Amino acid sequence: MTKKMVAIALLISVALLGVTGFAGASSSVKIGVVVKTLANEFWQEMVDGYTDAANRYGIQIEVGSVPTEANVVEQLAVLETFLAKDYDAVCISPMTTLNLIPGIVEANRLGVPVVAVDEQPDPDELRAAGGYITSLVRANPYEPGIVAADWMIDNLKGGKVLAIDGLPGTGGIRRGDGFEETIAKAPSFQLVSRQPANWDRVQALNVATNVLEAHPDLVGIYCANDTMALGALEAVRAAGLEGKVAVIGTDAIPEALEAIEKGQLTGTVAQYPYEMGWLAIEQAMKAVEKRPVPKTIDAPVALITK
Repeated sequence: MTKKMVAIALLISVALLGVTGFAGASSSVKIGVVVKTLANEFWQEMVDGYTDAANRYGIQIEVGSVPTEANVVEQLAVLETFLAKDYDAVCISPMTTLNLIPGIVEANRLGVPVVAVDEQPDPDELRAAGGYITSLVRANPYEPGIVAADWMIDNLKGGKVLAIDGLPGTGGIRRGDGFEETIAKAPSFQLVSRQPANWDRVQALNVATNVLEAHPDLVGIYCANDTMALGALEAVRAAGLEGKVAVIGTDAIPEALEAIEKGQLTGTVAQYPYEMGWLAIEQAMKAVEKRPVPKTIDAPVALITK
């Protein structure tokens, strides 16, 4: 079964929303979608979910992105451009917990529903700015790290571990929090370092290389996305420790799944971005039709190993 087939099956199990359809669904409904970067396969899959849902319900969407996950200011400009296009709703995945708050406040002023997907704007800061989101579709932000730590506790004998975070100031930092808090409960494990690599493969390679030089007896590495996990895997190989250091990533991108199948990468925590994109379209359409919208929808996560 492919990842997309799994996502569709999960959609059916979550809610049979497609059976009744949407009363106002038509090509006149236009939704703006702001993701992070299409250079990452996670966001590519989410866009597939957005696109397939839009086709299923007969609505129009436009997808906007930026070149890298460091283009924080540019992402806000994309949202502001979309708000000038008179969309019926917008779905957003903020680069950080703060960068899209001005755009959200403007959307509120215009009466445009805002569905946040995967990343949640800082609730306190958003409230202080006078803004709000209509709905949040996400995987529990702590869960991937918890799942990875639980696997290491259950499958390794203990020892030193490393956590590699994404970009500081993003909601993804909570993945590392989940890992750190869970691994701390196991006395036989020691978190020797937790460092950011800004979602970047090369930076993760460098972080892992440096930590492995200081701690050649490392037994496990958890990365907040698969791009960084693949970089950490390169460092493990270069140190001649492949098979001795467990490396777990997050997102289940195709390259990571291939590495798992080959026995190179230990595992990845799947978050089903395709499903999140589909669910976000459904929540946006409910809001457009003035129907009740759940404040939060938690999408499932699952650890994938060989």
